[in-house]
Amino acid sequence: MGIGILFGMHKQADAQYQFPQETDRHEGTWLVWQHSHTYGRKYAKEIEPIWLKMTKALAPGERVHIVAYDQSAKKKIQAKLADEGVYLDRVDFLLAKTNDVWSRDMGPMFVRDKNQQLKIVDFSFDGWGKKTPYRKDAALRKQIAQEKGFPLVKVPGMVLEGGSRAETRWHFTSD
Repeated sequence: MGIGILFGMHKQADAQYQFPQETDRHEGTWLVWQHSHTYGRKYAKEIEPIWLKMTKALAPGERVHIVAYDQSAKKKIQAKLADEGVYLDRVDFLLAKTNDVWSRDMGPMFVRDKNQQLKIVDFSFDGWGKKTPYRKDAALRKQIAQEKGFPLVKVPGMVLEGGSRAETRWHFTSD
């Protein structure tokens, strides 16, 4: 087991995996829809208008992958998006129980292998140092990989919040 995260110290060709370049085609954005199961209804109501605006802005140009807590939540989200005039043909849903909404930190992180195949990196996630509930969020990447058919690149023993990475400069190996 090992991981070497290379910040320009090694040639890119030495790395087994790398994050897609900023200039690569962007297929879609992952959003974890808010719910009231962790932080209550007030929290969910405060941020839902932002998620609706994001989805409406993104959908004309790319896919929007929405993680909904359950089937009931999915139906409510679909109705609200339709009311906002969102292109629902550009939106797909994955049902997953989550603790929080910050997909940047606990959602899928895609890399390409040497053959340019997309994979999801399976780092550990601990709710920002176990400060918040996180166990459901920690399982999200694996569920997305399984349901969407992406292989996982396992990186055992490394805890990482996705927002803490310098995406365009990361090249790494894992075994």
